[in-house]
Amino acid sequence: MPTKIESVEQLKEESKDAGDFFILLNYGLRSSKRIWWNGTHFFILNNIDDTEEKLTPEQLYTESNIGKAINVGSLYKEE
Repeated sequence: MPTKIESVEQLKEESKDAGDFFILLNYGLRSSKRIWWNGTHFFILNNIDDTEEKLTPEQLYTESNIGKAINVGSLYKEE
């Protein structure tokens, strides 16, 4: 059962050792990501196109869709 990510603090904890996450989209589609927290930045690999991002916790809300996904309850960690 996937774990719902409800805050940036929870995302930090769940991604300390890198993990597979997804944003649940309309019609059951998923946007899969590998996320790793190094203590200052999140490193994100977007599986759909192999693009990489290095973001601060604040940038999750301004430069990605991850912050919005947390706010609406659609970010999950794969188990």
